[in-house]
Amino acid sequence: MGYLDSKACGSLTIQLRQTRCFVLCKDSFVWRKRSFVAEPDLPGVGAVHNPFWCGPLGTDAWSNHHWHESAHAQSRRSPLMLRYRNLKAMACGYLWKAASSILCTALLLLLCFPAVAQDVLFPFADRSRYGFINADGDVVIPPGYGGGQMTSEGLTAVRFGGAWGFINGHDSVVVDFRYESVFPFSEGRARVENRGSWQFIDLHGQPISNKQYSNALGFSHGLAPVQGKPGTIAGLEPKWGYIAPDGEVAIKERFIRALPFSEGLAAVAVVKKVLIVSVSTRWGFIDKDGDWFIEPRFLSARGFSSGLALVRAKDAWGYIDTSGTFAFVPDYDQMFSFSEGLARVAKGGAWGFIDTTGAEVIRTAFEGADDFSEGLALVKSGGKWGYIDAEGRMAIPAQYEHARPFANGLAYVLLDGQPGYINASGAFVWRQSR
Repeated sequence: MGYLDSKACGSLTIQLRQTRCFVLCKDSFVWRKRSFVAEPDLPGVGAVHNPFWCGPLGTDAWSNHHWHESAHAQSRRSPLMLRYRNLKAMACGYLWKAASSILCTALLLLLCFPAVAQDVLFPFADRSRYGFINADGDVVIPPGYGGGQMTSEGLTAVRFGGAWGFINGHDSVVVDFRYESVFPFSEGRARVENRGSWQFIDLHGQPISNKQYSNALGFSHGLAPVQGKPGTIAGLEPKWGYIAPDGEVAIKERFIRALPFSEGLAAVAVVKKVLIVSVSTRWGFIDKDGDWFIEPRFLSARGFSSGLALVRAKDAWGYIDTSGTFAFVPDYDQMFSFSEGLARVAKGGAWGFIDTTGAEVIRTAFEGADDFSEGLALVKSGGKWGYIDAEGRMAIPAQYEHARPFANGLAYVLLDGQPGYINASGAFVWRQSR
């Protein structure tokens, strides 16, 4: 960590994080060790003459690196040969400038911006302190945080000193610890909360706008549902709308409930009125322009998945297609949305799965179940948790006191009182020692 102040380079003070980050200073690149890789008085990145040359800040060893010849040497050449060589030098010079521009732009993207394609980190707790392992089970960040979440889009949420922030895979702080609650990044944006007010930040920790909300859900399909702050009229519930990634209003706030977009549509609720009297709440589906795609007529609704959405009409739950027509109304006590082509259902306390035709393809024989994730579903049998495949076969025996669905190739489990992470074969990649 270090600082370059205005006396050092004549620009804004910028905090440097690790050696992967450099700053632009009067159109120059400055490494963390305070050395230029471009001259400080050049008009821009594309004017770098020799990006591989590096000299210390304030050195007198700078030269313009232009290709030049002495007047004496030029005077001995013929005008035709001199013109040819000058044209050749000019052409090479322009080609080198173009190549330098591309190279420096690549360096800027590689070194200055947070990398999102890095390994996913998985949290674990040791004596109430959280550390992280990678997908191979190696401890890459030792326990030292008060809380932790799985990596999302290259950044990992951690709690330190009672507040949440984000770190990268090198345990360097990218988003300072200043939030009471945070959620994972989705489409380059994370929702964060302080004192009941929600807003979104980007991958650099910068708010996408100054506006704050009473509530917010994550970005999906380029839009995020948000609920405005309460107005001055007591008892008037603020409405929901949608914002774009830059924080601008995409669909104005006019719904009493709004869910994230899925498969191009979003489930929203409005109040049906007779004259000025509110009669009931009805759910429908809008497109990304905010227009009604399926008119609001349902008592409840969930988002589309596998081309079907779970809705309630009168006293019955069923699945509709994108035309708003019921595809089927199965006879179960509990039903959930589809995940990976299957939906979990329950009848008489027994859980199973149906396919998109409504057929029960995995019979209701389990004590509990969760959605399919990465080809496996968490099920409870004989008081223990295990995992089945899409054919209903027990892929990982039911032996865990506690377990979670698979995410990024691993699943958190508790076996004989010891927590750990298993892979899709059921083998432990990491297990906490006693």
